[in-house]
Formats: sequence, structure tokens, C-alpha cells
Amino acid sequence: MELEQQVQKLIDEAPQGDNTAQLVQLIGPLLIDLARNFRHKQYYIVQTLDKRWQTNIWTNQDGSERTLLYAYCTLQDATASIPAPKDPWLMVLPVPVVQIIFQLLAMEPVEGVIFWEEPGMKAGAALERKDVQLLVQNHLLQLSGPPADWA
Repeated sequence: MELEQQVQKLIDEAPQGDNTAQLVQLIGPLLIDLARNFRHKQYYIVQTLDKRWQTNIWTNQDGSERTLLYAYCTLQDATASIPAPKDPWLMVLPVPVVQIIFQLLAMEPVEGVIFWEEPGMKAGAALERKDVQLLVQNHLLQLSGPPADWA
């Protein structure tokens, strides 16, 4: 699915009665720009049967920990990441890249996503939640124009 179609799908499937569809419409161009930094239009995410995305704890060299989401470029890599014996409550589903980026905005305590760009998890690209939040904030400020007292 093309990136523009992914944004439209988020708008179409937004919950009724809140401003999610309007927000996606406003930040859609930014989501597309961010998605273009990654090689694939969809990634595979390990999820529970109730579609909660599985996160991973990454331990830095200094011993500090970070909570990350892994987005795999192949079904095989995502399936292989489930520890043996395979948990029957976990499954792997494809998720559009734009949806992953949009979901990251609200995925506290997740600090970022590692997009595994090559089979075998040989090359990964990171996207930090705080960076996406800042980009969205700046994008919305640009759309709103300068403050009225600047006139």
C-alpha cells in the first residue's frame, strides 16, 4: 500500500467522536516524510492475540534500559524473534509503516522503534518517540502560523 493510502486508511479507521482523523489529516505529510526514511512500506510486528504490540527491553553499555518496539522487514525474522517454546498467545502481523510511526506518538513507555531493514536483522534504523513528538509539535505550530501578537 502506498504511503498516501496508508494515511487515508488511518483517517478512515479513526475512532468516531474524537479528533484523531483531523490530527492525522494535519500531520499526514509529516508521517509520509518520516516513512520515506525507511526501506519498506510495511513491517512485521509481534503482537498478542488482542493486538497489543510486544516491546523489547534494550540494555545499554552503561546498564541503563530502554523500551523499544522492533519492526521486522520479513515474516521469518519476526517469527524467529519469538522465544522458544513459541508462545501460543503471540502472533506476527504486517503493519503499514505510517501506522507504526503514528502509533509511536502515544506508545508510552516505548522510547523508539528499531526498523530492521534487511533480512536476518543485519541493518536497523531507529526512530525515537521524543523526536517524532517534537517534529509533530513543530509541524502543528507552523500550520497555525505566528502568534497574533506578532502582527
